[in-house]
Amino acid sequence: MIRSSIQLAGLAFVLMMPSAVVQAPGSIEGTVVATGSSTPVPRAKVTLMTTGGRQVATLTASIDGRFSVSEIAPGEYRVVASQDGYVSNTRGTQVIVVSGRKSEVSVSIVADGAISGRIVDWDGIPAVGVQVQALTFVQDAQGLRRLNVFKSAQTNDLGEYRIYWLPPGQYFVRADPATSDNSANVKYVVLSPARPGTTSAPEKFVPTYFPGVVDSSGARRIDLRSGETSTGVDIRLKDVRARHISGMLSEVGSRVTSVRLTPRNSAEGVGDVLTTTPDQSNAFRFDGVVPGAYLLTASTLDADGRTMFGRIPVDVGNTDIENVAVSLTEGFDLRIRLTIEGRSRRSDDPQLVVNLRPAIPAKKKYRRVQNSALLAASNDKRISRQKTKSKTRKSSWERAKDSYEKTRFARG
Repeated sequence: MIRSSIQLAGLAFVLMMPSAVVQAPGSIEGTVVATGSSTPVPRAKVTLMTTGGRQVATLTASIDGRFSVSEIAPGEYRVVASQDGYVSNTRGTQVIVVSGRKSEVSVSIVADGAISGRIVDWDGIPAVGVQVQALTFVQDAQGLRRLNVFKSAQTNDLGEYRIYWLPPGQYFVRADPATSDNSANVKYVVLSPARPGTTSAPEKFVPTYFPGVVDSSGARRIDLRSGETSTGVDIRLKDVRARHISGMLSEVGSRVTSVRLTPRNSAEGVGDVLTTTPDQSNAFRFDGVVPGAYLLTASTLDADGRTMFGRIPVDVGNTDIENVAVSLTEGFDLRIRLTIEGRSRRSDDPQLVVNLRPAIPAKKKYRRVQNSALLAASNDKRISRQKTKSKTRKSSWERAKDSYEKTRFARG
């Protein structure tokens, strides 16, 4: 009797245990559309992934952007879509699959834009086969923002170009004859020969930024929106005589990393950077320098392992600049403490990066340094010292007094 009771009790316990239920699969149906509209994206590539990144299915949407996936285990997924001419949504769109049900999802991707225009030479003749580059700012290892080629295209027989599949953003456009397939007709066209007895390079077409400037600081920014084609970005190539800069480093240590020539641009960043390595006598030289404002910098390690720095502003005009003396001095340590207003820093706060950028000397100070270097270096009699005239400014009290006297005199 007792044994029978135990068996019945065990059977009842087993019957009360929850059995493993196999859930029926679900399905997903959706549409790939352009962001900000209901326009379908035809034949987009669709990838279904788990939240952990495991790929579950890959398929191609129909001509009307529709897609469907069946027999999907219940759970949380991400749908990633891509197509030429659109920015892929790598993060994906979240969708939850429910057992035995159909889940609807709309996946949006951002349409790319395009930039088009025409390139001509100084006489208005179409420049054929010239590389036209769309540039964006990137941050280098020193924390400086500089222009970098994002995408490029070549001009046709009419000098026309079109750079397409550009993600929305900010761009600068440059026509660069130096990278032209038709360089024999563009880059090396001699517009005027070098002067007899000199080593100056003849005039030639040089990289020119939209809207027709040689210095990248004067380039006009293009704000490209999604799906937009920015037309009329035309450039007339500039023809200038490239110059050279040469000089000597003093107080040089055991190893000079490099000497850099950086355009002095606006606060947005810097443009193209020229780099050279001095020879054994610590002499350096930059060739093919386009006229403009530059900052020449150098760094080295002395015998004790200390870093030495040197920099000097340089303006390149219609003459070569020679015998520039750059004195290297020891750097200093700078300790900075950052605080977050209103609260203390948390462990999940993003890592903060602090960058120091060299400040350009004031205009008056810059002229004094520049002229002293050029006067000591150049034999060209046309370069002379320019004196900065000081302007006398009246105080606010004196201006108010003058205004009062004039008013009283007018009223009689």
